[in-house]
Amino acid sequence: MSNWNLQAAICCFLDYSLPPKLPSMALKGAQTQESAVGPATHFEQNWSIANTGTEAWPGSCRLIQAGGEPLGATPVYVPPLPPGHSTNVSIKLLAPSIAGVHRGYFHLVTDKGEQIGDTLWVEITVESEVTMALTEQLAALPVPSSRLEESVSQVPSQDDQMC
Repeated sequence: MSNWNLQAAICCFLDYSLPPKLPSMALKGAQTQESAVGPATHFEQNWSIANTGTEAWPGSCRLIQAGGEPLGATPVYVPPLPPGHSTNVSIKLLAPSIAGVHRGYFHLVTDKGEQIGDTLWVEITVESEVTMALTEQLAALPVPSSRLEESVSQVPSQDDQMC
């Protein structure tokens, strides 16, 4: 005799036909260490992310680069996070060697490579070495006083005016 009945058959069907429920993630904020860097310079990107789902994230979640300019990113493992909690994730990156505005895209993924939440991104401006040197020199200049001097206007008296 078989142990199959209608309830067992329906449960088995649902287990195999419904996609597994993925964890959820939402971006709360982002911060780049520098807005502009020199060519081939290391910089750090930070994101504040939250678990917006009903299940804790598994311990195997990691942040990977999924597209855009190659930024020398190595996967960063994200600790298990209970529902409703937030965490900060930092990743060390390497700016491209060509001047211009560059963007990289990142995904939080499970150990099976399934994406969790939205795509995260970083945008960095790479300035030429000459531009960076000029910027540093300008930043080193002393700032003039912003004090306003009162100007005294002299109004000629009626005796001094000619008719």
